Amino acid sequence: ERQRERQKDRERRERQRESIVRSEPRLRVWYIRHAVAPLLAPGARCIPSSAAIRAMFVDSERLQSLRAPCAQVSGFDLSAFDAACGTAQAELSPCVLHDYLHRPASAPFTLLDVDLAMAPADMAARHEVALLPGRSDALVVWLDVALDEQTILSGAPGPDNCFAKQAVFVLRQPVVAPGPASIAVEVAFTAATGALDVAFVHDQH
Repeated sequence: ERQRERQKDRERRERQRESIVRSEPRLRVWYIRHAVAPLLAPGARCIPSSAAIRAMFVDSERLQSLRAPCAQVSGFDLSAFDAACGTAQAELSPCVLHDYLHRPASAPFTLLDVDLAMAPADMAARHEVALLPGRSDALVVWLDVALDEQTILSGAPGPDNCFAKQAVFVLRQPVVAPGPASIAVEVAFTAATGALDVAFVHDQH
């Protein structure tokens, strides 16, 4: 019985991860591209034509506290609860970053470039990201969609885009960089599920 419950929990988490990319309205066209292809004239141009999955590290103790292990609350040992959560802290969680006090901890960078004219395919990349001095608590991820060469619809966080939704990977432990430091970010996209997996390797100089 316990094993069945654990299996159901894993399946629930997987469905949550799968839905993150597929539920993004601006990416749905990517997954129905094969259905509309026979209806297009030769050389027809599709809009949007491309997208970029962008990211930036941020300093936000509030985000870190929301996802941090409970350990102990009011004298009660919640280590079993933390263990049951497993790898939940490494998963992608939707949020509106404007609602949380934060500051940039790195320059924005591109995780993956997406060609919406092609069928979804597995992708992977590794990036060495320079951190600003201070603290890094989470990686914020958003989507930039190109309608044409000049027009980009961006989900980047900012005061002028306070209703746009981003997603965050909260680091298991905040990275404190008193001087030059970098984080290696490894990202993998699985086309069959729409899941975006990210791993971090911290390197302090």
